[in-house]
Amino acid sequence: MITLHCGHAASILAHLLIPYYNTRTDEYGGPLENRARFHREVLTAVREAVGSDVAVGLRLGVDTLDAPLGLGDRGLRADADTPRFIEHMDDLVDYWDFVIGGFDWAQDAQSSRTAAENFEKPWVGGLKAFTTKPVVNVGRLNSPDTMVDIVKSGQCDFIGAERAGILDPFLPNKIHSGSIEDIRECIGCNYCVSRDIGTMPIGCTQNATTGEEFRRGWHPERFTQAANHENDVLIIGAGPAGMECATVLGKRGMRNVHLIDTADHLGGSIDWVAKLPGRHEWRRLIEYREHQLRKLGNVEVILNTPMAVEDILDYGAGIIVTATGSHYTRDGINPHDRTAFGLEAVLGERLLTPEQVVRVGAAIGQRVVVVDSDGYFMGPGIAEMLAQRGHEVILAARGEHIGEYQRYTREITPTLRDLRHLKVGLRVETTVTAVGPDSVRLSSPDRDDEVIAVDTVVLVGTRAADDEMYHGLMARRDDWHANEVSAVYRVGDCVRPHFIADAIFSGHRLAREIDSLDPARPLPFIRERRIIGGGDDDFLLDAPAQQPVFLNLSHRQRESKT
Repeated sequence: MITLHCGHAASILAHLLIPYYNTRTDEYGGPLENRARFHREVLTAVREAVGSDVAVGLRLGVDTLDAPLGLGDRGLRADADTPRFIEHMDDLVDYWDFVIGGFDWAQDAQSSRTAAENFEKPWVGGLKAFTTKPVVNVGRLNSPDTMVDIVKSGQCDFIGAERAGILDPFLPNKIHSGSIEDIRECIGCNYCVSRDIGTMPIGCTQNATTGEEFRRGWHPERFTQAANHENDVLIIGAGPAGMECATVLGKRGMRNVHLIDTADHLGGSIDWVAKLPGRHEWRRLIEYREHQLRKLGNVEVILNTPMAVEDILDYGAGIIVTATGSHYTRDGINPHDRTAFGLEAVLGERLLTPEQVVRVGAAIGQRVVVVDSDGYFMGPGIAEMLAQRGHEVILAARGEHIGEYQRYTREITPTLRDLRHLKVGLRVETTVTAVGPDSVRLSSPDRDDEVIAVDTVVLVGTRAADDEMYHGLMARRDDWHANEVSAVYRVGDCVRPHFIADAIFSGHRLAREIDSLDPARPLPFIRERRIIGGGDDDFLLDAPAQQPVFLNLSHRQRESKT
């Protein structure tokens, strides 16, 4: 199958079709038939080149959704030019792939925060009537039930589900075999989308093996028995890293794996983060692993159980893994200037952290300033949540943008729209300093300082690793032998606070490599990008994932490596 791209204003085909771009006055401009002339020429040439054994399709942006630009009749409409274009081109294609959005890919690749499954139906739902060829639809399609309903309704013939396939490449097989409960459903965080910035390898929050199939030899569904499987493992912390580590260790056949947490539920930070507006689908991170853990007879989940260092050493496990997470601090260091925020000393109990606001439900005054140096979803999410509850909210960010990383997850436009609709005051490039117990000063290079009366300040600032348990165990290293402890490791945010995807990857990697010479150190991986023009002596094509791979090293350099 070959699909030509005529959508998202991302190709000459799209530019020629959309009047906003096509201002030509010759035979390739003006009326629809002229704007479609090049498409017919290209499709005819492709067909002649590939013959009849290859299906040739067209991905069509059916509606330009002109709201940001107000283009009027210079855009493309699903209820106007698009049906005519489909009928005009139908004889040259073998299938159609309908998408939306003409100027911003984010209109099509929306996250779960802003779009439900099959959200593109209002634009693509009726277009199958204008073609005699099979139709593909996309639109955050994750659930097999939704997919079946769409096909049975006659909306389309094929389901397009790239993100769903990234995190579970065996989704069709699982539907076919009836293993619906084993499907890793996409949480719609768009972490994979955020990696599409030219230099970052693909990644997935839900599936740690994405992009690692070749580099590390990780198969998403296959796990070899660990060489040290006759060990008992104790994992402290049932957050994303701990759950993932326990799941993989269980699948690798460790004799006994006990996953312990002080809370009465699995999930760690995910449990409360998923309460933020639009983040409820993130609970799938918990639900998928909860189901997998339930299926593993060698894994036991133990909740409501606080553990001290002495309890852990006395537990009887040979391998101990701490996955104790991290927390937002009440002050800490501002990453923009490496100085202390300096708010806690003046504001006292009026200063709250995200955990206090969302998880604990602390009392919050009417006037709130959210200070955000985190730069992702947390600051805007808390501001939106509080504004929905009727609080007067100002969101102040030191960076140039609100929720800067959401520019990469393609969430920034709807985020700003929703915050403005809720009358949240937005401040960028703004420093927040304490003035008194009931006010703060907002300083920006573009305006005079503002002294704002506040009842509560929420600081979305530094996250600190909860690594006391790990360091306590390491300090008792002399007692390991007497307690039959052979190793202590840490995974997730208690190593370094980072993305949820990184925490899950950390737990997965340790479990995958638990029987390596030093599981605390990641094994070398194979480079995808070979040295162009290099000979066989410059790289190892068939080196197993467990072995180091060095490229373009001299013999002396190679000898110095271990």
